[in-house]
Amino acid sequence: MVAYWWRLPTESSRRADSRRKPDIVLEADGIPIHLFGVEHCDSQPYIGEHILQHRPNCVVVETAISPKHGAASGNIFTCSDLPQEGSNFFERLFCQVASQLAQMPVPADTQLWQDLQRQFKGEQLVYIAGLTVGAQIVFGDQVKADTYRRLNTVPSLVDLDRAFGQQSALNYEEMVSGRPAVAPLAQRGCVEHILLTERDAVLSRSLAHAARAQQPSAKPWQRHLVVGAVGEAHMEGIADLWDGQRWRDVLADMDTGTAEAQTMDHPTPGADGVRRALLESVIRLSCRDSVSSDMASVLGPLPEEELPSYHLTHELYGSTRMLLACLTREQLAQVCSGWRCDMEKVLAPVRNARPTFGGSGCDVDLILELRTLNFELPN
Repeated sequence: MVAYWWRLPTESSRRADSRRKPDIVLEADGIPIHLFGVEHCDSQPYIGEHILQHRPNCVVVETAISPKHGAASGNIFTCSDLPQEGSNFFERLFCQVASQLAQMPVPADTQLWQDLQRQFKGEQLVYIAGLTVGAQIVFGDQVKADTYRRLNTVPSLVDLDRAFGQQSALNYEEMVSGRPAVAPLAQRGCVEHILLTERDAVLSRSLAHAARAQQPSAKPWQRHLVVGAVGEAHMEGIADLWDGQRWRDVLADMDTGTAEAQTMDHPTPGADGVRRALLESVIRLSCRDSVSSDMASVLGPLPEEELPSYHLTHELYGSTRMLLACLTREQLAQVCSGWRCDMEKVLAPVRNARPTFGGSGCDVDLILELRTLNFELPN
C-alpha cells in the first residue's frame, strides 16, 4: 500500500504554480476542470506540478498509457488495478516511480522529479503525477482506430485534397512565424471535422463525465477537481463545444455519419489507391510519424490492383511543386521571390491535377514530367 504524505506548498512550488495556470478553466455540476494544452513532443513539467500541488481526484488525458488503457474512451487506470503479471511495461514503470514520489512530503521539490523531467515528456509526467496523488487516469479521446476508419471512408477525394492544401499552407505559416498554426474553427472541412472536432466532442464528454462521477470516490487528500491534458489543437474546439453542451450534437451526428459511411463504395478502379495516398499525405503533414504507422496497421494493406494509383498519388503529393501549388498567392510570392517567371503559371498543371480543381489526383503524364525535373546533366 502506498502512503500519501502532504504538507503546505513551499514558496518555490507557489512560484511555479503562479507562473503557469490552466489554459482553460471549465465547470461541470459545480466541479472545476483545469484544462492544459499539451505539445506532444515537449516536456511541460508544470502540468504535472499542477497535479502534484492541487491533487485532483481525476486526470483526463488524450493519449493512453497503454494499448489496453486506450481500447475504449473512458477507460480508467490506477495503480491498484495493475495486475501482478502480464501488465504493460510503462504501466509498471509509472506506478513504481509514482510510489516513490508519493513518499516525499513535496514531490515537485525532489531531485527525483527533476530527474524525471529529463527522461519523460509532458504527458508521461502527467501520468506519473496523477498516479502519485492516487488520481484516476481516464483515457478521454476517441479510440484511434475508429478515427482512422472514419477518415478512410467518410471524406471524398475533394475533402482529402482540400485538407492537404490547407495543412500545407498552415505548415508554411508556422515555419515563418514560429508559432503553431491551426485551421480556424470556421474553416474546418470534413477531414478536420473527423480529425479534430469529433475528438473535441469526445474529450468534452470525458471531462464532463469525470466531473460528475468523481465525487463519491475522492480520498481525504484529494480535491473535487478534474485536470485535463489534451493536445493544443483541441483547446479551441473544446472551449467552443462546451458552451451549451454542443458536444452532444456532434456525438449524435457521428452516429448518423457512421451508418452513412458503411454504405459508401468506390467502384472506379484505382480510386481507393488515390484515397489512401491522399489520406496518408494529410496525416504526414499534420501528425507525427508514429500516427502514420499506427493508421497503416489499422487500415491494413490495399488490394494489389490499387497499388499503382496509390504510389503515383504519393509521388505527386510528395513533390515540392505540389506543396508550392497549395500556398496562397501571398505565401507563394514570399517563397519564390526573385524568380524570373510567373510561378502561379508554372504551377498551374500541378494545381489542376488536384481533385479540388477537377483533377484525378493521379495524373501519370504530369508525374512523368515532374520526374524529369530531377535529372542532372553532366558537365
